[in-house]
Amino acid sequence: MTRRPTSPPATAGGFVRGMPQGRHLARRSLLWGAVLVVVAFALLAQLGENGVVSWWRLRQERQELQAEVERLEAANAMLENRLQAVAEDPEALERLAREEQGMLRPGEEAVTVIRDPEDIDQGRQ
Repeated sequence: MTRRPTSPPATAGGFVRGMPQGRHLARRSLLWGAVLVVVAFALLAQLGENGVVSWWRLRQERQELQAEVERLEAANAMLENRLQAVAEDPEALERLAREEQGMLRPGEEAVTVIRDPEDIDQGRQ
């Protein structure tokens, strides 16, 4: 007569579905540890010095600086045109000297017109 090997019941001897109880807990702990590490790295990626929040703030700052560069380039082009006009046209140079520097030709006198503050408030000129 041959004996057949008998398998122990599912819960007998510390086995659960063919795995010892200690190994099952170790795998579960390892899985939870890995999940926590992934979550920690995800939070650091979002909130850290080089995270998404910092990236978004730098992106906004870049847009603001780009707008300022465009404004300054337009002002620079206007000043270059004005400089070219003054260099090429003697009348433009004289107008600039008279209006902005208050220069006069020999024998000329400057006249200053002072308006009544009430006329200015009422919109009269």
